[in-house]
Amino acid sequence: FNISDRTKLSLITTMLDQPDNLDPGGLTAAQVASNRTQANPNAITFNTRVTKRHEQAGLVLDHIFNENNSFHLMSYYGQRANQQFQSTSVNGQLDDRSGGGVVEIKRDFGGLDLNWAHQSLVVNMPFKFTTGLDFNKDNDHRLGYENFTSTGAYGLASQANYAPGCGTNTNADSSTYVITCGVKGILRRDEDNTVFNIDKYFQAALDVNSKWALNFGVRQSKVNFKNNDYYGNNTPIDLYTEKKGLATKVGGIYTCPTKDRKSTRLNSSHITISY
Repeated sequence: FNISDRTKLSLITTMLDQPDNLDPGGLTAAQVASNRTQANPNAITFNTRVTKRHEQAGLVLDHIFNENNSFHLMSYYGQRANQQFQSTSVNGQLDDRSGGGVVEIKRDFGGLDLNWAHQSLVVNMPFKFTTGLDFNKDNDHRLGYENFTSTGAYGLASQANYAPGCGTNTNADSSTYVITCGVKGILRRDEDNTVFNIDKYFQAALDVNSKWALNFGVRQSKVNFKNNDYYGNNTPIDLYTEKKGLATKVGGIYTCPTKDRKSTRLNSSHITISY
């Protein structure tokens, strides 16, 4: 949208809805030789599939103050949800360290970038710089479930190498139960993962002449990580919290041996110093 001859507003949206995409899994060399179009037997047993949903919207605002100064703002927000049924064996899912065979991720994310750009002459040499602020945040709610349900208890077996599977199983006490695979079972994982960053940056360039240019930039980044575990807890357990700060400075000299530096960049060379 052209709000005025100096101001432009753009709206960008994306949407995706892919329910129950069947996952055939991988094949062995023998299976490929036999029938390369077949699905892995475990994919059929556990009905492996994935559902994806995504919605995102963004705004971009550009404004020109005058011939030397301009302003740019970009902001976005989105939501994403994935559900995947995997072919992890029943015995593997019963491991205390397993998050199950059904993975669900619900994600909220967003951010913005705003900057001011300036261009002018310094001692009759073209000079320009950009300075701004960048912010991004992502929050994932991760859930895990067993990829099966059972009609009875499956922890009574005492025989060695006991490995319950899909279908009818017999316990050590001769009781039987049926495991149905490919359906969402009990909860095995429940946690939040959050990360966000705040960056400040400045970048400048001075065109000394048609062959030489000087570049300089500095960026300070601060990244925060936080994980909370809700599985089996009334109150969340802080698994991991960390803050990272980093400042990066870059300087460079850009040169082109051709007559006009702007005419070709294939034969250019540059020297960059980072510290």
